[in-house]
Amino acid sequence: MKETKDHPSSRHFLEEVSRYCSSQLTLYQFNRTTLDIDEKYREGRITSLNYIADLTFYFMQQERQIIEVFIRELDKQAQMVGTLKPSQYRQGIRDSIEALRREIGEEIV
Repeated sequence: MKETKDHPSSRHFLEEVSRYCSSQLTLYQFNRTTLDIDEKYREGRITSLNYIADLTFYFMQQERQIIEVFIRELDKQAQMVGTLKPSQYRQGIRDSIEALRREIGEEIV
């Protein structure tokens, strides 16, 4: 599925949330005297923004692991193909897997 305004990629979404949290944390942490807000309210905003930033970081790590898991599964499939009798069918599977490896190899770097 292509990234669109209505359907952003998960990475793009997480990066946007992270940027938002950073700017809001800066606002509430370093403008103590210029913001006319209750101190407890400010602390509540900072607490929730820190939580959201941590949550965003966690999901960014999860998103990175998806690539590793995908490649491991692809490797397993390639090994299973080796158990098939030599044939055009087996060669077609191998060629497809190798073509994908070449394609995603450029994307991962």
